[in-house]
Amino acid sequence: MNRAWRHGRRPRSPGHQPGGAFRSRFRSTSRMSPGSGGRDSSLRRQRRSPPDDSALARRRRIRRRRQAVPPHAAVHNRELTDTRRWLMTALHRYLVVRELVPRDADRAAELLGVGMSDNPIHRVVYGNSERARERRHAAIMRTMLSRSRLRMEGAFRGDDLVAVAGWAPPGSCRPAGGERARLTLTAMRMGPRAASRLVAWQSAWAGHDLEEAHVHLGPVAVDAGMRRQGLGTLLLLRHTAALDAVGAVGYLETDRPEAVPFYTGFGYVVVAEENVLGVPCWFLRRPASH
Repeated sequence: MNRAWRHGRRPRSPGHQPGGAFRSRFRSTSRMSPGSGGRDSSLRRQRRSPPDDSALARRRRIRRRRQAVPPHAAVHNRELTDTRRWLMTALHRYLVVRELVPRDADRAAELLGVGMSDNPIHRVVYGNSERARERRHAAIMRTMLSRSRLRMEGAFRGDDLVAVAGWAPPGSCRPAGGERARLTLTAMRMGPRAASRLVAWQSAWAGHDLEEAHVHLGPVAVDAGMRRQGLGTLLLLRHTAALDAVGAVGYLETDRPEAVPFYTGFGYVVVAEENVLGVPCWFLRRPASH
């Protein structure tokens, strides 16, 4: 038997020249793999499937979104960067943003309960159990939204509410007598410890409320699975554009340190700081645009 066949290789044909046309063509990439029977591994690399069409389609869609600017993407804040303008345009293609109506109150309360459960002040007031924090804060929000003058705007992805932002018009950020009584009753159902801390928290924040007429922003929450996708930016862009359109002063509080630079990027300025129940809190004012 030919020795080449015995070692698993095809015998050379007459006139064969080592390093011929085939090998010289792939000299930079070809390597003989052990046990391959003389077959060049570069052939397997050359037989890869073509690029995925879905990836190409996504790149085409991104290019089209960058080129097309629909009329509803117009932003009245002249200080916005091109990146934020493009973000608002792109998100509007997949979301419906509208003011919430009474039938949306339950969904908004649930989203606020879940979306704000990891806030530092909520851990102190409502307890260590995440489920308890979600349930208790949702109950407070449901009471506020039932008859409050608080106005809410939400972002919907299909039928799902994925982000909300509330604000109180000038002169309506402090609860009236009847609303305060309903909130106190809801708090008492959580037990004396949570109720007393809730009252202390709200009293401390109310002490920093501006005396001048202002639009009070909050609460704001984004679904946990949709964070870091620009939804909060979208709602803040709309809110600050509305403030600038009427020349109103804005105001908000936050207990999240990472939220402070986020809000200052929209023109808010820190006017006060205080530790409430051991949690650092910041109070921010946005001057009116003339």
